[in-house]
This record gives sequence, C-alpha cells and structure tokens, in this order.
Amino acid sequence: MPLPPPPPGSTPPKPAAPLPGKPAALPPRAAPVTKGKREPKTFSVSTFAADNEGEKLCVYGPSGIGKSTVAASAPNVVFISADDGARRILHPQTNQPLNQVPGVECWEDVRDALQQDGLFPTGCTIVVDTLTKLEEWIQDYCVRTMKVKGQSVDSFRKFGWDGADLIVEQFRLLMTDLDRHVRKGTNVILLAQQGQIKRSAADSADYLEDGPFISHSNRASAREEVKQWCDHVFRIGYAEYDVTKAEGERAGKVTQDDTTRVIFTSGSLSYTAKTRRLKDGFKLPPIVSFAEEGDSSLWSFLFHGYRPEEA
Repeated sequence: MPLPPPPPGSTPPKPAAPLPGKPAALPPRAAPVTKGKREPKTFSVSTFAADNEGEKLCVYGPSGIGKSTVAASAPNVVFISADDGARRILHPQTNQPLNQVPGVECWEDVRDALQQDGLFPTGCTIVVDTLTKLEEWIQDYCVRTMKVKGQSVDSFRKFGWDGADLIVEQFRLLMTDLDRHVRKGTNVILLAQQGQIKRSAADSADYLEDGPFISHSNRASAREEVKQWCDHVFRIGYAEYDVTKAEGERAGKVTQDDTTRVIFTSGSLSYTAKTRRLKDGFKLPPIVSFAEEGDSSLWSFLFHGYRPEEA
C-alpha cells in the first residue's frame, strides 16, 4: 500500500541510506553524443619510397663564413631571404644573379610563399636564409596576433614561459609547409647563425655546444625540433685552430693554424652536426672541403654519392 503524501509545507524525507554491502543507485547517464563514426583505414606493406624525395638540410656557422655561398652552389636554388646574407652573392660557378622570392617581409609572407602552388620550379632547392632572423619574425607575429589573459602585449617577453612553446609551434608549421615540397622532390636548405647552449650530461660536467642559433630551453627547443627534422645538419668552420689563455687574462685567444674553411658533417661534444645515409647507401665523409667560393664538393657528395675507397 503506497504511503500518503506529506502534509503541505513539510520537508520531504531524505532517501534511506544504502544497506551495508549494497551500492547506492547511480543517477541515469546521458546517452553519448556521436559526431560521426570514423572508418578505419586499410593498410598494406611495402618498402620505403624516399628515393624521389628531396633532402632536408640545415647549415650553420658564424656570420660571414659563407653559409649563403655554400647554399648558392646547390642545384637550382631559390632563396627566401629574411636578411641580407645573399643579396650581393652571385652564383659561384656561373657568376649570375641568384633566384629569390621578392617581397617576403614577415612571418606570414614566408608561409604564404611556401603554400603558393606553382611558385617553386620542379627540381629546385629552396633556401631559407636564415632561421635566426625568422625567429625574430615569429616573435613579432606572436606579439601582433596573440594575447595574454585576453590582453594584447607590446613585447614577446610578456608571454613568459609560454614564449618558448609558441616559437616551437611556429617552427613546426614551417617544417610542415616544407614537407610538402620535400615529398615532391624539392631539396630544402635551412641556414642559421651559430650560437652556443649549455648541455648537461649524466656522466660528466656541463659543457658548451655550438649549433643553430635559434630558441632552446629545457622546456621547449626549436633547435632540437629542426635538428630532428633535418636529414643533415652541417657546420661551417675552420680546419684547424687553437685557443690559448695566458695567466691573468680573462679570455683565451684564438690562434688559427689553418684558415681553410671546411664543412663538418658529423658532430662532437663541442658542436652539433649529423648526416644520414645517402640514397646510394653511403655516408658523407666527416669533413668536406670548402676552400674556395666555387667549391661544390658538398653537393657533389650529397647528390652524386660518396665512396670511402674513392676519397
């Protein structure tokens, strides 16, 4: 027999507590909202097909050492210039002006150019000169287009710890744009100034490492993102030099025993560099000559193969 309703104005009784060992009743759950079922992909097994793809490179070194000149000798170069490094350089072999994309003046222009269909000729080499300057454009872009807690900012420093993440995100977009060209057989060369970072090792003391001069921190590193993306990272430097420090001096002095420029293709504790196996199965020599402006040994090795027994 059902219980009579409570008198008007009275407080309804609380539900009885669940009995020991018996779970309380759960409220009814809403039905899940389905926005559309994803159809699974169908896969097959095949070999890697990278023979028709372009090479991805980063070349770095001190200002004025010849980064743009090295890049100019690559096959059918087209420069996207963010600074003036290549504006007075002629092709080292033909002595003719270099091809470029004029009018690129900000970060949005760089991405627009890379996304423009038909702009870059088939079989060309895209040279981005330099990543160091592009990072300045990225910072300017973030200040112009992004906010902190709903407020516009007048300095990139106002982004605080998030600034490093913002730079990495934009560099990832750049590499995504470049991947479209690499898959079509276009070579990409990223130029960068040289900068030092402090490295920590579990089994030794901290040390300084030269590498591309772009953002790096333990939180987020554009430098590491670029290095991982590239097939090859090369450093331009001098063949031999020595640093001496006399007693009482605050800094050492560099004595160059050999002022011949060379290209380092494999790294050490003092600088970062790397190379992957070439399409013919061989690897680059650890040091490639760059004695003269017209020396295209690097590109001969990279695109025509290197065999140790021929060195």
